[in-house]
Amino acid sequence: MAANPADIIARANLYLGRTAPALDHVLRLLKQDLPGTITYVNTNFDRGLPAVKQWDYAKARMEDDAFPAIMVSTAKQTVEFGAGHMDTHNVVVWVVYERTESRKQIRESVDIAELATAVLHYYKDAQTDPDGRVVWNDFLPTGLSPIPPDFSNYSGYAAHFQMRQTPGCGLWWTE
Repeated sequence: MAANPADIIARANLYLGRTAPALDHVLRLLKQDLPGTITYVNTNFDRGLPAVKQWDYAKARMEDDAFPAIMVSTAKQTVEFGAGHMDTHNVVVWVVYERTESRKQIRESVDIAELATAVLHYYKDAQTDPDGRVVWNDFLPTGLSPIPPDFSNYSGYAAHFQMRQTPGCGLWWTE
């Protein structure tokens, strides 16, 4: 006998986190606060950083001339947590340029990645999305790294974070 889909979703809401609302929230916060932070740094510290032209999930199709872009991705590990499970995500915020070896663009991507880290650190504690779902319990920076040189499409830098979701984070769907 097949399980009732409503029961499956009800159980998921009690015991499992959900990834997509959390990544959407990361993009929402960055799109909301990173442009103003870049403008502030450019105005007060004469940095000359470019505006971000595209915001999306990693691997999304890039529009022509949409660089620099912010892309987000995650790898999730689920571990037992009380009666449910806790998800630990390794979230990556990619600051990408089209394939280039320009020192200027690499430096800009490092600066933008560090500003993205500063923005998201501001929201490191438990967050809810506009629908009232808790999307994470904590969101902590863990470092920066260059985009590997063997990537065929992009170059730039990546900011890394650890995000934890306890049961009920990013609720699935409710009626």
